[in-house]
Amino acid sequence: MPAENIAIEEEARNIGENIGLTRKIFPQAQRIIWVTKPQTQRRVRASLDARALDIVSTVTAPDHSFDAQPTDSHSMHDLLCELVGDTWRVAAYPDLGFMVEQEIPEQVREAFNLLVSEGFTAHLPRNVLTLEDR
Repeated sequence: MPAENIAIEEEARNIGENIGLTRKIFPQAQRIIWVTKPQTQRRVRASLDARALDIVSTVTAPDHSFDAQPTDSHSMHDLLCELVGDTWRVAAYPDLGFMVEQEIPEQVREAFNLLVSEGFTAHLPRNVLTLEDR
């Protein structure tokens, strides 16, 4: 891949903004490979599908295990908070038009509730305690 065809978009505050800003960087692109974290691939795909872009989009992520993701600057606690926030967004964002609806299995809902009850809430809006709080 030629270097001029690679961009790291660093201004977005969410996936939808990231998609929009990246399209501004490459307005003529007919194919885009979206590289993200393993756990956000589903959110990216659902966000792309909601936008009905006129391009071919591939979503991918580095191939590494969950246990390899915590670092000195992003702890396991931070990672779990992020996953809780991502799960809530998968439930809430279709109602806002930000992504297409995704099925959330009951075991994921149970894990979400357990993690929220244990305080992994740093990536949730205030007053959110369940997936139904949206």
